[in-house]
Amino acid sequence: MLRKWNVPGISISVVEKNKVLMAKGFGYKDYENKKPVTENTQFAIGSCTKAFTASLLSSPIKDGKLDLSKTVNDYMPELQFYNNELTRSVTVKDMLCHRTGLPRHDLA
Repeated sequence: MLRKWNVPGISISVVEKNKVLMAKGFGYKDYENKKPVTENTQFAIGSCTKAFTASLLSSPIKDGKLDLSKTVNDYMPELQFYNNELTRSVTVKDMLCHRTGLPRHDLA
């Protein structure tokens, strides 16, 4: 599959009921120097975390504990944006849609 996908290496974990059944690396994290991928190799996963976050929020939304139209400050008063207008107005939905106007801070 590494050749088919044209990737130098991957790490795979199989988890069932909070128990790791298998964790193993395949291929290379540094192809030139032939350094192998292990079960502890860290990979950049790009925008996948956006889907993970949205999925995790589905339960509190369903249970009525989270409202996408409420401000983030309603849930996290300690979160302060660079001006009071943003602090008072940015909603959970704004954060999920990446429409706050804030710049990236991921060092990518």
